[in-house]
Amino acid sequence: MNRIVAVISIVFSFSVAGAAQATVNVVNSYSLPANIDNPQDLAWDGSSLWLGNVADSKIYEINPANGMVLSDFDAPGSNPFALASDGSRLFHSTLIFGGNDIVYILTFAGGIITSWPLTNSPESSGQGAAYDPATGHLWIADGTGADRLYEFDPSDGSLLSVVPYPATDAEGLAWRNGRIVAVDDEDLALYEIDTVGNIVGTASIAALGGDPRGLTWDGQYFWLSVAEEDEQGEELPGTLYQLQVVFESAVLPPAAAPLLSTGGLIGLTALLGAVFSFAIRRRRIEA
Repeated sequence: MNRIVAVISIVFSFSVAGAAQATVNVVNSYSLPANIDNPQDLAWDGSSLWLGNVADSKIYEINPANGMVLSDFDAPGSNPFALASDGSRLFHSTLIFGGNDIVYILTFAGGIITSWPLTNSPESSGQGAAYDPATGHLWIADGTGADRLYEFDPSDGSLLSVVPYPATDAEGLAWRNGRIVAVDDEDLALYEIDTVGNIVGTASIAALGGDPRGLTWDGQYFWLSVAEEDEQGEELPGTLYQLQVVFESAVLPPAAAPLLSTGGLIGLTALLGAVFSFAIRRRRIEA
C-alpha cells in the first residue's frame, strides 16, 4: 500500500499546474508635454489614446506612435479623472469636491451627448473607468477608498451591479477579454479581476516608479499613465508607458481551483486502476 501512496504522490506532483510568472515589458515610453503634469485615466478609441489631465482640466488625444498631442478640449467640469471609450464616444467622470460626480458621454471633439450624476456610489466619486464591449456597460471604480467597482448602463446611469474591489486603491481601469484590469497606486500593481470581484492575475509595476494613475488596453498592449514628482514634491510632466504584460495566476482557494486538468484526471484514474489490479493479482498469487 505504501508503494501505491508513493505513486499517487508522484502523479499529483507532476499534474498540479504551476502558476505562470508575471512579466511586464516596456515596449515604449514617452515623456508627456510639460503641461500634462497630473495625468489620470486613459482610454483607447481604436486608433488614438485619450488622457485626462487634472492640472488644466483638459482631455488630450495622444498619438500612440510617438506620445505627441493630436488634439485637446476642455473637460466639461473640473478634475477629469475616469475615462473610457466605446470606439465612437468617450465616457468621462469628473471629480467634484463636496458634491456628486457627473458622468459625461462625449464626442471626440468634446461635445456633450448626454450626462448623468454618479449618485449610486456610496461616496459618489469616480476614479477609473472601463467599457465592456460585449454588454455595452460602463464600469467605474470608487475613488474614495470605498473599495467598490460599479457597473452602469451608460444610456441612463442605472446601477446594474456592485462588486467589491479586492485590493487597496484602484486608480485607472481597463477591460480585457471579459475581465477588469485595475492599476493600484498603493500596491504598485496591475490586478486582473473577474466580474464578481476575484483577483485572477497580478503583475507588479513597482519598477516603473512614480504614481501610476491611468490604464487602458488597445487589443494588444496596455497603456499606463504615471504622474511624476521631483525630490521636493513638485509635479513634473507625466510618463506614458506601452506595456506587454503576462499576469501571474492568483492562488485560489482549494475548493475553487481544480488540482488536475481533465486529461490529468483520466491519466490518474487509468494509473490507479492498473496499480490496484496489480496489487490484487499479487495478493492472489501470494495467497
